[in-house]
Amino acid sequence: MRLKSHFFLGALLAITGGACSSGTQEYGKPKKHTQEQVTADDQMRGNDSDIEVTRKIRSRLTDDDVLSLSAQNITIVTLKKSVTLKGEVRNQQERDRVLEHARQFTGPRSINNQMIYTE
Repeated sequence: MRLKSHFFLGALLAITGGACSSGTQEYGKPKKHTQEQVTADDQMRGNDSDIEVTRKIRSRLTDDDVLSLSAQNITIVTLKKSVTLKGEVRNQQERDRVLEHARQFTGPRSINNQMIYTE
């Protein structure tokens, strides 16, 4: 029976590529992300200024009726001196429009564009 359970566990890890453990972190150690790995959950680590920039960008995007619903709902994460925009937009014109809105509020922050086209 023990051999069967070890075989099953090994097969499961082979099938998933070890994905079961990919999101773990050691207790007491903060997560360290590169810009490509930033998620919406990371926004909670931002200061009040970061949260305000994100709020203003989101408000501007949702008020723009020209943008698709997916563009209005891209992920916006502002941390320290960087704003990350991640999600799907219809085309380059829509991407440029989102970036234009974001630049109005970023000030000296850099913009990390991770938006992708769906068309």
